[in-house]
Amino acid sequence: MICLDACGNHEGKIELINSMIDISESLRTYIKFQAYRIKTLHPSWSEKYHYYESLELSPETIWDIAHRTNKALFTVFDTETAEWMSEFQRIVKIASPDANNWNLIRTCLDKFETVIISTGMHSDKEIGDLRRFAGKNAKLLYCISKYPTRFEDVDFDKMQYFDGFSDHTPDIRASMKALENGAQIIERHFTLCRNLKGNDQSISSTPDEIEKLVNHQKYLEKCEEYKIRWRG
Repeated sequence: MICLDACGNHEGKIELINSMIDISESLRTYIKFQAYRIKTLHPSWSEKYHYYESLELSPETIWDIAHRTNKALFTVFDTETAEWMSEFQRIVKIASPDANNWNLIRTCLDKFETVIISTGMHSDKEIGDLRRFAGKNAKLLYCISKYPTRFEDVDFDKMQYFDGFSDHTPDIRASMKALENGAQIIERHFTLCRNLKGNDQSISSTPDEIEKLVNHQKYLEKCEEYKIRWRG
């Protein structure tokens, strides 16, 4: 799974949201938006309160996104939103600050078929606690919560113990290497154009870069098919 993280790059504008969905549909990737209510966000978000407030999506917009593409994915931040969203979604994302929010995690595990959790803000011990709590019912993403993350700081050996990679590096090299190492899930910040507004432009991939990443995944899948045929 390659998932495009729209983050704040949609600027809260429906026309940008729709264009981002169109690109993801053409490339056959998933696309993720944040489904939060500003008053319920983790305290770690408070420093950028006004920024996130301007990007808050209404329930109507979330509903429209979910029904515009069958590959929409949302990050949830509170149990009420999770319960509502489970009525029309089968997969959900939990952000790093909530990777020890046991009530939210429990609710998502009960309500969704697939729960993806980023772990960038937590220690190895805390990630171990999360593994024991969620068992095999959650997909954990290796993540470094630095924006941007240097390619040299990515621990590809450690990544092997996770289900996927939430990539905050400036380009797609780390994501391509993660795919080569067998990562099941790749999450990349996505932008239509780096000249747009937003705090995440420096770590976001353009449509051309995402297409290269998708083609690399297809190439690796073809290689694996040939290996299986050769063994057979």
